[in-house]
Amino acid sequence: MLKQDTQQFDGRKLALLGVALLVIFIAWIPLYNWIPDVWASTATDLSGATIPQAIVATVFWLVVIALLFVLSRAAGELLDAWSTTELVTMAVLAVIFAVIFNIWSAIVSGPLGGLYNQLGPWNSLFSGIWFIPGFLVPYIIRKPGAALLGEGVAGFLSFLLGSPWGFMGAAIAGLTQGIGAEVPFAATNWRRYGLPTMLASGLVSAIASFVFVYPMWNAQYALDWLALNLLATIISVEVIGVGGSILLAEALKNTGVLNRFAIVRGAKTEEKGGR
Repeated sequence: MLKQDTQQFDGRKLALLGVALLVIFIAWIPLYNWIPDVWASTATDLSGATIPQAIVATVFWLVVIALLFVLSRAAGELLDAWSTTELVTMAVLAVIFAVIFNIWSAIVSGPLGGLYNQLGPWNSLFSGIWFIPGFLVPYIIRKPGAALLGEGVAGFLSFLLGSPWGFMGAAIAGLTQGIGAEVPFAATNWRRYGLPTMLASGLVSAIASFVFVYPMWNAQYALDWLALNLLATIISVEVIGVGGSILLAEALKNTGVLNRFAIVRGAKTEEKGGR
């Protein structure tokens, strides 16, 4: 039973807030091209920047922090709807996938490195694994903030565990993917978790991630390469991320280990033709 009915929250407003935050993150693309050394090192190292660059970078991060503060306050209220069991389960899944993220990163950059490079724009077909907690956690728990926390916490823990992608490529990328995944659920006021909403979540998250990583790794490529890379990202996220999450959650549900969660209890209104 919910501690607090999420009907009292306007999910659409929070969805707009999430979109605003994504837009701010996307705005860093021209900034990255202007002051790449700052973004490539850490989020706060301005030692190599000129005074105008340092001012712009500082203002950018202050805006991001302000939006995150507003989002966190709203999320804090929404988390009142979570039980301790749900919070612990989210945390455990985040830890598990943080480890999986880093193992997969080592495989992609090691044994599969040659194939990864040969695939060109289609190398993003490997990326779906890094999105799974952003769909698995909300599909199981079906509470406000589940996608954001599932993906965001996993990404941050991956960074702490030594991700080769660094702070921006692991922690902030995870946050971006989590916000993108959360927006479609918030737009339904966290009532719908059927296939259409899950696919929408995957689409927004994939696009947000693609745009976010563009200045770091893909800015040198032509438009046709980028179009294929975006298509590969979407396919991988939808098939591996969304599809894999649903299959894994349903398999776990059939074992009975998820009997205490909304995926079994049916605490949310189901979509027509979906679960």
